[in-house]
Amino acid sequence: MKRLILLLLLLSSAAAWGQTTAISNLTATWNNAGTTFNGIKMNITDTASAAGSSALWLGFAGTESFRVDKDGTVHAATALSVGGATPFANHQISIDVSGLAILNVESQDNDAEISIDSGGANRDSYLYFRDDSSARFSLRYDSADNQLHIRQSGNVAMMTFDNAVSETIVNDSGNDIDFRVEGSGAANALFVRGSDGRVAVNNVTPSALFDVRGAVGAAGIMELSTAETTVVANDQLGRINFRAPDEASGGDAITVSNSIYAEATAEFNSSFNGSDLVFATAGGGLPVARMRLTNAGRLGIQTSAPNALLDVRGIVGAAGIIELSTAETTVEIGDQLGRISFRAPDEASGTDAILPGAAIYAEALAEFTSSINTTDIVFATATGGIASEKMRLASDGLLSVYAVLSHDFISLSNNTEGNVARLTRHASHEVHTLANAATSDTTTISIPTNSKLLAVSFTVNTAIVDDGGNDSWSAAFVTGSTQTLATAAAAAQNTKVDTWHPIYEISSGISEIRFTANGGSFTAGVIEIVAYFESLTSLAN
Repeated sequence: MKRLILLLLLLSSAAAWGQTTAISNLTATWNNAGTTFNGIKMNITDTASAAGSSALWLGFAGTESFRVDKDGTVHAATALSVGGATPFANHQISIDVSGLAILNVESQDNDAEISIDSGGANRDSYLYFRDDSSARFSLRYDSADNQLHIRQSGNVAMMTFDNAVSETIVNDSGNDIDFRVEGSGAANALFVRGSDGRVAVNNVTPSALFDVRGAVGAAGIMELSTAETTVVANDQLGRINFRAPDEASGGDAITVSNSIYAEATAEFNSSFNGSDLVFATAGGGLPVARMRLTNAGRLGIQTSAPNALLDVRGIVGAAGIIELSTAETTVEIGDQLGRISFRAPDEASGTDAILPGAAIYAEALAEFTSSINTTDIVFATATGGIASEKMRLASDGLLSVYAVLSHDFISLSNNTEGNVARLTRHASHEVHTLANAATSDTTTISIPTNSKLLAVSFTVNTAIVDDGGNDSWSAAFVTGSTQTLATAAAAAQNTKVDTWHPIYEISSGISEIRFTANGGSFTAGVIEIVAYFESLTSLAN
């Protein structure tokens, strides 16, 4: 301790004497490899001292230049040079390691700066972040490419800032590193999957190149908009284009080939934003509008002004065509090639009321081959339950009408007096079940009074037994007329019979026809009858 006090007195005396040489010039020789030497060693026992006490304090003219606090904190008033480096202007700390790298820390005008200088041309600069002896992350400046790289341990590039082309590259080495951006309350506001480059919004499992996922209970929404402040007719609010920009052929091949866009129909205002959705395609050159869904909910194909919910407009000189088809590869008898159904699905009554009330369909009448496509057009209607066939236009052009037929009529109207004269042709249909073992049976067919009977068509679909092998039956009116309709000679079992009424009489209510098994009896079966007649409605006074 006495020696230290003497040393300090000497230093103080030297300073006071105005010496131009060193205040203290101490030399020593270290000559033992097994000994740990200290050039200057001070050991202070601090039992009570102020917080700002210093183990070492250096100054000039009373102004501090360098200080080591008792807690080991080092202070430099202007600049600190380590390794013999000359501090750059305004740099507070400069570190030079064998002339290979210089670290400069600067504070000037309230700005802070840390700079790393490689110390020579064509040298890269590195900054490592470690948790032990291993580097976990690093910053590297590539002087040759003028790029700054952020890398993981193992020298795996995560992000590159390219100063040469002014761009930022994430995962520039093509490694399997994901990129994620968080938002307030959104952990995956934007996500790029490193394994395949797919981009996701609000999810980390994109199922396509771009996947927008809505929150629970909400749909994912992608919005296209315009910055136009005054939207007028034909302005586009948003557009999706489809093209092949890398197609080697060039020309039309790399231009937009298809588009979907929203187009304003009139000038927008606070209560109007009417827009159509337009679908455009190209066969060469720019896309042309082919289909439009209007703001009134009408769909027009080849027309911009559809007149109905669906308006298919043919090109000049051609009709508009709607085709219904089947994916069946082997068409058999009874297969439907296409069908149009008519129904009221929102009818509040439910049950039968929401079933199809009518239908039109094309039905194959034979197995299709390379030379056969026999098809009928079938018209079906319903009064309850499923619509059933009522009329058929056969492939040979014949029109068949089933069940209760519609009325054909010729009318003469007197609009001034509100009178109508009409001649109406009717058909009445009846199916009657025969009694088993009956030798005869009678069925009722409704023909109104003052009508004229034209003809009757019928068949008996049953076997006749115990008739000596004749297998025949007869039919005749038994009320309103006594006209025989079929005889044994003309009416074998299951034969369809069409009979014109020879008298063409005015009926007084013809209603019953009797069927007789000639010499035998009927087994259980049915009789089907259609009667044709005319009625007349006269003009009123």
